[in-house]
Amino acid sequence: MSGTVCRVIRIRRPGGAAGLELGTEEDPGPPGPGEVRLVQTAVGLNLNDIRSGGGGDPPAVPGVQGTGVAEAVGEGVGHVVPGRRYGYADLPGAWRAVRNVPADRLVPFPDGVDDIIATAALLRGLVAHYLLRRLHRLGALIPLVGSRNLAEKCFH
Repeated sequence: MSGTVCRVIRIRRPGGAAGLELGTEEDPGPPGPGEVRLVQTAVGLNLNDIRSGGGGDPPAVPGVQGTGVAEAVGEGVGHVVPGRRYGYADLPGAWRAVRNVPADRLVPFPDGVDDIIATAALLRGLVAHYLLRRLHRLGALIPLVGSRNLAEKCFH
């Protein structure tokens, strides 16, 4: 894989879509120990990607979540199956075609769930899990975070 290139989107300058650039980068190569090579099929776009201009000084690679097919696994990875779809959240630099990610950050997706829907839902699901399972205390008020349409369906 050395010498090959993969597609990447970078923020070259602040200012929204005009500052984005589709380019290439060196292929990340085989996964290291504890990593999985993921060929991405969808990546997320979040408000922080827009506000922060990619989360770093240009040329930053924006995005923190994605979905893809596990192409190869590194040494010590036993729970990820090559050829299956997985997603991740909270890993900066998602807007690239291929990347190596820590295996313990991957979540398997069932067949029949669209990659775009899965990618969009993953981060929101993790936030909901955190609010309900880790932050919740008896008697605490838990806010419903989501779209207006979702709130209307829940309460009407």
